Amino acid sequence: MSSSQDTVFKEKKVRPAFSLVVPCYREELSLPLLLKEALPALELATNGNFEIILVDDGSPDATYAVITAHHRLDPRVKGLQLSRNFGHQPAVACGLAFAQGDVIGIIDADLQDPINVLLLLYEAVRNGTCDVCYGVRRKRDAPRILRFFYWLFYLLINRFASHPWPRNAGDFSAFNRDVLESLLALPETSRMNRGLRAWVGFRQTAIPYDRPKRSAGVSTYNLISLTRLALSAFIGFSHLPLQLANYLGLSMAGLTMGGGLLFLGKLFMPKEWTGIMNLDPSLTILFLYLSFVASMLFLCLGILGEYISVLILEVKKRPTAIVRRSVGEVQYLPAADYIQVPKLDNRVD
Repeated sequence: MSSSQDTVFKEKKVRPAFSLVVPCYREELSLPLLLKEALPALELATNGNFEIILVDDGSPDATYAVITAHHRLDPRVKGLQLSRNFGHQPAVACGLAFAQGDVIGIIDADLQDPINVLLLLYEAVRNGTCDVCYGVRRKRDAPRILRFFYWLFYLLINRFASHPWPRNAGDFSAFNRDVLESLLALPETSRMNRGLRAWVGFRQTAIPYDRPKRSAGVSTYNLISLTRLALSAFIGFSHLPLQLANYLGLSMAGLTMGGGLLFLGKLFMPKEWTGIMNLDPSLTILFLYLSFVASMLFLCLGILGEYISVLILEVKKRPTAIVRRSVGEVQYLPAADYIQVPKLDNRVD
């Protein structure tokens, strides 16, 4: 090999054209299907100059064994295993902390985000059309009630977020290294990647696509986890919950004042006007009113509690995730100090 060819080879080894981050949890069935489709597609799109970073989010199944087996077949397939299940968003954030490519992509392991659309996202960023290109779901395979709540969430977050928030856009995206470095420099440990991606700005564009069914396995996102994700979005990127608490407080104050004036006015009104207020049912009305006020107060306290819990996490500065071990030649980016990587040099299998 000539010296010039050797230099090119080393540069490719240090900085791939494309880094694909894939969060994985219980994906032992889906991963082989994903890699079977992704590897030849990325081979053609990048002339072989890519890496795939699979982040095992503490899966109880054989997900990490599948990652290790595919690394032995192709060293461009690399893996990280977290010390426990931290969640989808921390797993994505962890993968970004190791991405070395000029363009970085994020995709789930279930093939609901098609590889051919991923290549369109990559190409749009690679040729300089935009800095960030994300997928927008035109159709999705989900129950009608979930689709309604998705629609409601994006409607509200678009209306009340402090910055533009693209509708029906998840983590499925590609962006350049400037965007990655901006994301890594953000100091918070409670990270919602799609919100941070929208917050940093740059030139962003969307590519619509239809989201098919999962290729294998079952979704680990249930109604509770989706609710927590929505709460994280509103608390992290909107003042709507606090404003709602203020409005409820003012409303309750107004109702209380109105009730007080009503009963005070009873002293000056003719008895025939206030006869209804002397009936026993008025006690029931008063009880319901006080119960309603108390419930609103507890709701406001709950909203404040959500903000306080996030503040406590940020004050404690616990890492977003902890890497237990890795497979393949991975390199941690020091700017991402929200990830804990103990003894990385001894963790490469």
